[in-house]
Amino acid sequence: MLRPELGDPELAGLSDKARSGLEYARLMAEAARGRRLSALAGSASWPLTIEELAQQKDRPLIQIRSEINQARVELFGANLSDSAIDYRLRKAGERGLRTCADPNCRRSISALANGRRRFCDFHGSPAARVRRHRLARAAAANSSRGETA
Repeated sequence: MLRPELGDPELAGLSDKARSGLEYARLMAEAARGRRLSALAGSASWPLTIEELAQQKDRPLIQIRSEINQARVELFGANLSDSAIDYRLRKAGERGLRTCADPNCRRSISALANGRRRFCDFHGSPAARVRRHRLARAAAANSSRGETA
């Protein structure tokens, strides 16, 4: 389950629209959690709908929907289904904290990043990839000539 905190790097780059959409999604998730707990206790309640949320916040329904969708797009990418988002979150939880594969870097890689991602934003840039490739080729050429680096 996604429970980002204020200082999480995933939230640092969110637009204002996506931040408010994330807050609306949190409100709906908390209401669903409360509904589930009350059902376990034997009392039934109705789910919080986007329509009710729009009335509570005195905002147009379309604005609430678009802000929630914007948060989904900025956090997970465009056009992902609920099951794809759930799968990514489960995999992120299984992977845990990862650090950059560059030997001199201790930067962490976002938990929401693709599982095949090995380098941080700085060392994963095209310029850094070219630099690694050229260094590896130079090292291979030196070792084939019997030189040491």
